[in-house]
Amino acid sequence: MDCIAAVLMGGDQTSQRHLFRAANGIRNVAIKNKLLLSGIRVYKGTPTLPLSQAALFLGIRNSAGDGSRQNTVASLSIARPGLGGCSVKELIADMELDPESAVEKAIDIAIRGEIGLIYLNADLDNLPVKVPESA
Repeated sequence: MDCIAAVLMGGDQTSQRHLFRAANGIRNVAIKNKLLLSGIRVYKGTPTLPLSQAALFLGIRNSAGDGSRQNTVASLSIARPGLGGCSVKELIADMELDPESAVEKAIDIAIRGEIGLIYLNADLDNLPVKVPESA
């Protein structure tokens, strides 16, 4: 899965075209800010529509490490839609992983949990809320 997280985090279209490759017999397909990895849809950014199913949210950021070394820190949360909005639960807080490993770990968790969506670096405080229909 070389450069998958890099493309999602801001790669150009040329990089995205190079993602049409097989990794361990599974085809990875890139379309703009969306990837299909092992049957899991991975989107960059915050959802624009209210969630209709559970989704994982992977946050990847750089943090200052020891001295001049920078670390990549990832966190993973799950959001489930409900009547009053989404319930968000943090699954993994700040783990030091490179971006590709973080995406692979999130995909493994999504497969085991039968979750079909992962959002990368979404703003969990501003998830769209479904407006209840008037009676």
